[in-house]
Amino acid sequence: ETIIAPGTKGTGTFSLKNTGEVNAKAIVTFTVTNEGNIPVKFTNAAGTELVANGDVYTLGEVELQMDATAAQDLTLNWEWPFDGTDATDTSLGIKGTDTIEVTVTVVFTQVD
Repeated sequence: ETIIAPGTKGTGTFSLKNTGEVNAKAIVTFTVTNEGNIPVKFTNAAGTELVANGDVYTLGEVELQMDATAAQDLTLNWEWPFDGTDATDTSLGIKGTDTIEVTVTVVFTQVD
């Protein structure tokens, strides 16, 4: 789960639940630090590729009702596609010293 290499992929799920006394909206973003330019792609639960604004991606916006009993989930998928022939992927994979850091931010806003 901590290794990123050509051909690997993974998933992270974030559960959001409103335990406050007002309806709320949550906007989930994540920032990627990828100094080695590893060609990792990010998609949402539907498989739609997420496009960055700079190094910030928006995973989703969720309306959270104050009386909801269940949490709402957002899923982030990542993948380093590899077809077995790309010299850049092979070089990065062998090097093995580059890292990717993903920082998730959730901003809650009162709706009413």
